[in-house]
Amino acid sequence: MLSGQWIDIVFADLNMPEMSGAELVKKMAEDNLLVSIPVVIVSSERNQERIDELRQLGIRAYLRKPFRPESFREVVQEVLGPAQGGVA
Repeated sequence: MLSGQWIDIVFADLNMPEMSGAELVKKMAEDNLLVSIPVVIVSSERNQERIDELRQLGIRAYLRKPFRPESFREVVQEVLGPAQGGVA
């Protein structure tokens, strides 16, 4: 799916049906076209060592569940930059 269309940002959970979030990040890192797409992991994982491992794999941000909409917006702005045209 990622190679078939333009994607600005990927939000992935650690526990997904087809592959884990960590596996997805590893596969994207191996693909020259996908490696530059920022990945945000959204998970209830609380283990800081595990989160640090994910950062070493290349994730750009980590959003802990449950989260508030404001936190989601902050992560998007952190990863992609502020909205253009005055829309936030």
